[in-house]
Amino acid sequence: MNYQIEFKALAIKDMDGLPREMARRILDKAGALRNSLSGDVKKR
Repeated sequence: MNYQIEFKALAIKDMDGLPREMARRILDKAGALRNSLSGDVKKR
């Protein structure tokens, strides 16, 4: 089952201030969660 990952505007703004490699790792991890919700997940 696939899920939709949404980032709040503040999170996007904060990510813009991060080093590019760190932001890439965050996006890669979020993309992996989209497919299976494996890892540390806060479910609502």
